[in-house]
Amino acid sequence: MLHMSTTSHESQTYQHMVQEIEGIINEISGENCDLDEMVHKVEKGYTLIKNLKQRLKQTKNKIEHLRLEFEQEDQNELKDPEDEK
Repeated sequence: MLHMSTTSHESQTYQHMVQEIEGIINEISGENCDLDEMVHKVEKGYTLIKNLKQRLKQTKNKIEHLRLEFEQEDQNELKDPEDEK
């Protein structure tokens, strides 16, 4: 149960970061954005993008690990008990 709430929290955090990036894009696209403020927002945006890429990489690795684990279990179930003798 803890795992599910953690996953849900991670998804919300990921979604929140995406929304922040979208907000930054909207803000710096406006006509009234101060240059110094724009630089700060762009830096923050790139940091968020870097974090998102890292999360995607971790998620990809986790899914790959689960896939391999499943395939191994599947192979073990298909083995003929006579083969082990």
